[in-house]
Amino acid sequence: TQTLSAGHTPSGRQVGTSVASSGNSIVVGAAFDDTPSGADAGRAYALVRLGNAWFLEKVLESTSGTDNQGFGFSVALSGPFCVVGIPYA
Repeated sequence: TQTLSAGHTPSGRQVGTSVASSGNSIVVGAAFDDTPSGADAGRAYALVRLGNAWFLEKVLESTSGTDNQGFGFSVALSGPFCVVGIPYA
């Protein structure tokens, strides 16, 4: 068993409120994560499984992020395609 963690993310960022998986990939939303674009702008973390271990592949952020957008509030994953919800844009 391996525990997955965003590592640097403080409490209150709602990491893991939305999770989607497909094959050897997982996307985890963090709708209230602070980014350089703004407070609570949100992020999504894409992880991939190689063998028996999970690795962070990419950190996703809105290209037009501002405060309180909630990027990562919802996530979906199908094969190589990922969709990330941003309800307050």
